[in-house]
Amino acid sequence: KKFGTSSLLVANATSDYISVPSSSEFGFGTSAYTIELYIRPSADGITGTKTLIDFRDSTSDNTHGVLYLSAGQIKYDVGGTNLVNSGLVTLNNDTWYYIAIQRSSTASNGLSLIIDGAQAGQGTDATNYPAKGIRIGANAAAADGFDGHIDEIRVSASSRYSTIPF
Repeated sequence: KKFGTSSLLVANATSDYISVPSSSEFGFGTSAYTIELYIRPSADGITGTKTLIDFRDSTSDNTHGVLYLSAGQIKYDVGGTNLVNSGLVTLNNDTWYYIAIQRSSTASNGLSLIIDGAQAGQGTDATNYPAKGIRIGANAAAADGFDGHIDEIRVSASSRYSTIPF
């Protein structure tokens, strides 16, 4: 646990995940949004591809994003295109990390990847997001499951941080 008395322990990469039904709360349109959470990957959590949060209805859905780890790097893709990644920042196992994806605008470099309060990458996201559900800890096909702890997940229809680093 990062805060409080418990956190989500995702231990089985194929059956441990949480699905949240479609909601207008996740229909950002072209407005600002922030997706944030704390993660503590296990040794298996930093190898291969491990999904943290998936906003897609299916793995062929090209209208929503997926936040995931790939060989220890954080990446955010929409429609199979990498919009932003952590570059040279690679995560270690058994360490808590604060991760956020924030779109402040649809302009160039309006998308930020934040790790532990510092900007780790920038990109452009002009996607018009309709309302969908989310899956936490695995992708839309219940595969590529994360191994480790996830805590303090917050999805906001606003750009929460005007100053980075914080």
